[in-house]
Amino acid sequence: MPGFEGTARVDILSLEDFHARLAGHLAEAQRILHALTYDIGPARPELGTFQDGRNTTSAYRAVHTQEVIRAERLVAAIQATKDATASILANYQTTEAQNNANAADIAAHLGGVSTALHEAPTSGHGGRTYYV
Repeated sequence: MPGFEGTARVDILSLEDFHARLAGHLAEAQRILHALTYDIGPARPELGTFQDGRNTTSAYRAVHTQEVIRAERLVAAIQATKDATASILANYQTTEAQNNANAADIAAHLGGVSTALHEAPTSGHGGRTYYV
């Protein structure tokens, strides 16, 4: 990301909540786009043949086209955000699972060391007991 340096802290629960809300926003934006494209459509309003009617019809068409473009951009932006957050969540959960697995492996390997450190040796040191 241009201008982004360093690290970022991510609250995974907040990111999951944000990602879940995106589905509703995406559905709403898609309904708007559908309404603009199919329900309202680019059909010109019947305003007669007077100059004012023709001007208003042209202005309507221009505004309608702009709104369709804006709705398309909104749908694309929300979808891109949804995809990005899904990827971040998948990477985080994968990394988190790997970290947990690694921590469990390390703990299993260190379990013997911990036991050995807390046992009192009874031979080899002149009968002395050592605790660490």
